[in-house]
Amino acid sequence: MRKLLNKKGMTVIELLIVALMTSIVAAAGFHFFVRVNQQYMSQEDITEMQQNARASLQELCREIRMAGFNTPDTVGAYELVDLTGNADTLTINRDTLAIKYYVDKSDTLHPMLMKAVNGNSEIYADEISDMQIDVVSASSIEVSITANSVKFDDQVMNGHKFERTLTQIVSLRNIN
Repeated sequence: MRKLLNKKGMTVIELLIVALMTSIVAAAGFHFFVRVNQQYMSQEDITEMQQNARASLQELCREIRMAGFNTPDTVGAYELVDLTGNADTLTINRDTLAIKYYVDKSDTLHPMLMKAVNGNSEIYADEISDMQIDVVSASSIEVSITANSVKFDDQVMNGHKFERTLTQIVSLRNIN
């Protein structure tokens, strides 16, 4: 029989080294995937929160602009209950409607902006924790809405929710 002069193959030690290196690369890849996925979920939550705040503020400002439309002179365009340190309550009078906006914090984890039309309440926006309204002049109001993220963020916010406040000054159209 002929002897093989060129012995080819791998030893057990070489196989173990390759397996260790493959495990390290796979673990690093998995760790990278997990971190990217966490960031994606946080960004998705932030986007939803900002969209909720923007839409709420836009619709609320539209309603405020209509305050006083087609109402008798004896009825004010709006009524503001300013609670120091708490969310304000705004009632807009237009046509035959009394539209009241307030923040319901009965569920402390998920506060909501509520809208009551002639006494019938409904949820206007989720995760709105504060609404502040300041009278700038006789014909303009500054509205600030604070929105929270739905989930607590352990990575970036140390177990707290993200929070954004949007502010806009609204000119009242129907003030005499």
